[in-house]
Amino acid sequence: MNCRDDGPSVLVIKDREGCIYGGYASQPWEKHGDFYGDLKSFLFQLYPKASIFRPTGANHNMQWVSYWTIEPVYRMLQ
Repeated sequence: MNCRDDGPSVLVIKDREGCIYGGYASQPWEKHGDFYGDLKSFLFQLYPKASIFRPTGANHNMQWVSYWTIEPVYRMLQ
């Protein structure tokens, strides 16, 4: 994935069992020393049942970029 400095992004994944899910990142993917982002980010599932999983606001662990690659990592507590 190459989306550095491109603004908001959506990642959609279909696994081997046919489930479809993903996430919306409201901030551009940039290298930071820690998690970053805002409460506009969320995770979702499209199949087998449509659902949205919004952050609770308990922390600001929304996005993270590793030092070597751009990899979305979401940590949202319910």
